[in-house]
Amino acid sequence: MIIDNENLVLKDVLKDWIDKSDEVMICSPFITSNDILFDLMERKIKLTIICRLSYPASPDLFSKLLSFSNKDKSIFVFDDNSLHSKIYFFKKNDKRLAAIIGSSNFTDSGIYSNKEYNLLITTELDKVEDYFKHLIKESFSKLDTPTIDYYKTFYKPIDSNDRYKRAKISKKLSVDYYNTLEKFYIAKGFLEKENTTDLPFTYIFDSFCHYFKVYMVKDYDLKEYNQFNKDELKKYFKLFISKYLTQDDLKWRSDRLIESQNIRNNLHTLKSNDIKDFFLGIHSIVSGSGIRIQNIKTIDKTPLIDLLYFLISSSLSMPHKYSIALTAKDKNGLKVDYIGESAVGEIPGWLIPEKYPIKNGKLHYILDFFKI
Repeated sequence: MIIDNENLVLKDVLKDWIDKSDEVMICSPFITSNDILFDLMERKIKLTIICRLSYPASPDLFSKLLSFSNKDKSIFVFDDNSLHSKIYFFKKNDKRLAAIIGSSNFTDSGIYSNKEYNLLITTELDKVEDYFKHLIKESFSKLDTPTIDYYKTFYKPIDSNDRYKRAKISKKLSVDYYNTLEKFYIAKGFLEKENTTDLPFTYIFDSFCHYFKVYMVKDYDLKEYNQFNKDELKKYFKLFISKYLTQDDLKWRSDRLIESQNIRNNLHTLKSNDIKDFFLGIHSIVSGSGIRIQNIKTIDKTPLIDLLYFLISSSLSMPHKYSIALTAKDKNGLKVDYIGESAVGEIPGWLIPEKYPIKNGKLHYILDFFKI
């Protein structure tokens, strides 16, 4: 089986094989925060990860992973660039099931959107397992606090501005989106299995953010947490699903999903009113000043289409796109009047919910409240 993220997406294949397994081993030089990673940390499953002490994995990400580790979760690291193998290995009841070998790092883009080439094999799996044992012996160390402190002495993120030199983008905006995305993936990894609806997790989590902030905090007399506790987060998400999520809200979100899919698939053939109706469904536009709504109603659809097409189709990372979408046109950006940070932050979540959050004040409230 060939997995190239076009005809077959690695993320979907990984989910299928993880569901069949009680032990997963991953070798990937580079890792980033992603929902599958935190789903694996949450599952009652034996997990081994072998990776490098290298950007884009930050010391903060390693600290989070270490806090969720236990006797069944092991992370081994290399402190040089000798590790290049990318392997995903699956077992059940001590029986070797399959391995995926190829080009995909265990990063959000590597398992979802990059142009990659991976093969799934079911033979010679004993050699694959022996190779993992060899890598563990050759690794610098098992992840622990001293190793993370050591990593901090040489960790250096890449300057993201180099990816889009024409636009004088705000590094602060791109970093803000990246940090939000990392936290969202933690929540998604722990909560997605609790979503009992047919709607994407992103849509339901957005509803949870609203009901929690407006109603649940008062109903349960809750105070902001001092540190992250995944069990508390799961507790209130389950309560939301069972007691607060209404049929009217589900209906609105189901209609919104159909509308968003139509926008995503038929962007350049849609009428002006269809495009504008999508923007008028964005929380920060309809809940803000009347001038925002009036601007959407009267503006030519062309800059709106250009903005949506860029966010959907550009090969840049979403943190870069987010910053460019908020950069003025005279600085080579795509800023549209009265469409600010919250509005731009929501668009990827509505249109590409399988990958991005609906980023607005409600989302940040939840992330901060639970110290995710």
